Amino acid sequence: MYQHHSGIKIDKESLENYARQIVLPKFIPDWKDYLHPESCNLDISEAFFDLAVNASQNAGYYYERDGVMQKWEKEGSGAAALVELHQEFYAQGIMPRLTFYADLQALEKEVFVRDLPFAEIRTKIYQEFANVCKAKSLETEFNTQCKAKDKDAYHFSFESIVRIAQIFSNGFGEDPFLKKAFLLPILFAGYAHAKGIEVTMDTCAPADYRLPQTLNNIGILRLSDDLIDRIEAKTLTPEDVDAIRAATVVAVNVIRELRPDLQMHHIDGELWFAGRKNNSLDQFWNTIGAQSNFKQDGFTNRTYEPMQFKTMRF
Repeated sequence: MYQHHSGIKIDKESLENYARQIVLPKFIPDWKDYLHPESCNLDISEAFFDLAVNASQNAGYYYERDGVMQKWEKEGSGAAALVELHQEFYAQGIMPRLTFYADLQALEKEVFVRDLPFAEIRTKIYQEFANVCKAKSLETEFNTQCKAKDKDAYHFSFESIVRIAQIFSNGFGEDPFLKKAFLLPILFAGYAHAKGIEVTMDTCAPADYRLPQTLNNIGILRLSDDLIDRIEAKTLTPEDVDAIRAATVVAVNVIRELRPDLQMHHIDGELWFAGRKNNSLDQFWNTIGAQSNFKQDGFTNRTYEPMQFKTMRF
């Protein structure tokens, strides 16, 4: 048992059991819906740029209005709502692109007219990607630091992601856990996989609201009953959220160490998709969780609720 926080424990036994049974996923999404509609004609640098724009906005789904927590979503999915929005922006010709730049006045108007959550922050992020110097810096980083010299492959080091976060301080760098920045190579890996391009990465897990839910219901994160009560009541404090996100990063890093044959996009995909299928989580709890010797009063409950917390960090 790893003691991470007074209200959070990482069950080493469950973690090791889970790590052993992960298989290379048969399905890896290509994320083409996140790209410009003419993605078939895109240079790979342009595709990476489009994915970066999406990743930078892939947050802020939970927000508070009139004292009530709400979610910006389409059919239960925040990411689907963002995809629909971006496809509309592409159709209007106002989205930031690597080869032509945004109509920022029209874009800002659309963001506020639609009353999107975190509208001011979102417009600042779009502005960053419409900045020619920043766009070119991203392209240079991608083509010189991430592109393998001897084959058609890409590698994202921790340092390369930090540099990208520094370029886009509003879109990526504001979050100390760099959730959206770490999401970027994961999205790109799916797109590249569909094209037969190899992608590797030495990065951390994108600590969002879904992965902790999955890890808890597998039996890897053992959250205190008090903490779970706050998750279900939607009354988490910033300190609660930071502790849960930190435990998520630690747990996934251990899984990665135990399974060097897997890349971060394999593990993240396994956890993220499982979090949307409660039946599979029941199966994990009844096997992996039940196999653990962990027994401690005050750490016995599960939750099927993700962390609902108003933030543009995840």
